[in-house]
Amino acid sequence: MGTLIQVPIEDLHDIGSGLTTVKKDLQAVEDGASLVEGFDPEHGQKIVDPAVTDFHEEWRTSREELLEAIGSLGDTSTSIATSADTLDDSAAKGYKGLGEDIAAVDYRGSIDRAVEYS
Repeated sequence: MGTLIQVPIEDLHDIGSGLTTVKKDLQAVEDGASLVEGFDPEHGQKIVDPAVTDFHEEWRTSREELLEAIGSLGDTSTSIATSADTLDDSAAKGYKGLGEDIAAVDYRGSIDRAVEYS
């Protein structure tokens, strides 16, 4: 069962833009996220290194999935807003033309022309 929601088009554009910014900000720190190295062997480097490596790989995978999801949501929001704008513009142009066609016809007395009286 679906739920209908109404979101202003400008809000969708803002959401898409905001999510794109979040994705860019998160991607910008990727280069700074490097493995911690340099523990000395006397303080458990053999134990710490594999744990740090495992954590780092899981963390990187999670971040990649998060970035992909954020990017997809931003793209989807922007796409919906753009499609809605396009549809609104097309409908407005069509209705304007229809309105102009209707306004150009003189309907006064048209019932007298359509019906024959005996």
